[in-house]
Amino acid sequence: MFRTRAGAFCISRTYANREAEAAAAKAKEASLREQGEYKTLAEQRAERIAELEAETGKVETLTTRLDEAEAVISDLVQAGLKDAPEYVVELLDGKTPVEQLRYLNKHRENWTKAVPMGARETRKPANVTPEMAREELKNKYLEQAGFRPR
Repeated sequence: MFRTRAGAFCISRTYANREAEAAAAKAKEASLREQGEYKTLAEQRAERIAELEAETGKVETLTTRLDEAEAVISDLVQAGLKDAPEYVVELLDGKTPVEQLRYLNKHRENWTKAVPMGARETRKPANVTPEMAREELKNKYLEQAGFRPR
């Protein structure tokens, strides 16, 4: 989870600082109650409410962005499943869209459309010379590479 021990220590120290601040705030609140300074206490509560409302706005923004990202990932998965075999579709059923997309990206080469055994043309046409076949094959590969054959 953490790349270094220092990173883990930094995060645990941050949590410890937050807990210490919360404990100090509770102690200060208790002493203010004892002294009867409810006005100061109310002002502090109002400040805390304002902070929490700001945080709520951030959370709502992040939630909408997360929903949008999940929709995009789902669309990518659906596009990837169009040319996938049936066993892959069944395998990915019930997984999260992120897990599905990772699987599709990792294993896409394994199910590329292969020509079944025996489906290739094994007979040569009678009037095709080896030079003609070589030239046709060369033009086919040049076309696939994006070059215009001669």
